[in-house]
Amino acid sequence: MLSLAAGVGLGFGCNESVRRMIDVVTPAYRSVEEWDTIKDDHLHALRTRPPAQVVADLAIDLHDLALHLKQAAPADLPDLYRTAALLSCIQANALTRLADHGAAIRPRKPCSPWSRQHGASARGPGHA
Repeated sequence: MLSLAAGVGLGFGCNESVRRMIDVVTPAYRSVEEWDTIKDDHLHALRTRPPAQVVADLAIDLHDLALHLKQAAPADLPDLYRTAALLSCIQANALTRLADHGAAIRPRKPCSPWSRQHGASARGPGHA
């Protein structure tokens, strides 16, 4: 899900060299609290900035969070996946505002073995 959301956003004017630079300049570790603040910042941006800018900025953090999830402590995973889900929803909302409905509603696979183990559905809450 994160890779899909991040990949969709990176298609808006970014190229491979920009993605490589993101990998170099992004911090190695952010706490759960920092990710929560980032989520709040993107939600505020959705309300106050043009959707194309929100999509581009959010794609960077979604990519960074996807990398962070691979290295996170098991105790942090539930909170980080919750933040990832909320950031993906913000991304879908911004894409819808850009009239990119297909990218916003593409079917997604569960993010990880953790989500499958804890019963998370690929289609979201309320679906089996």
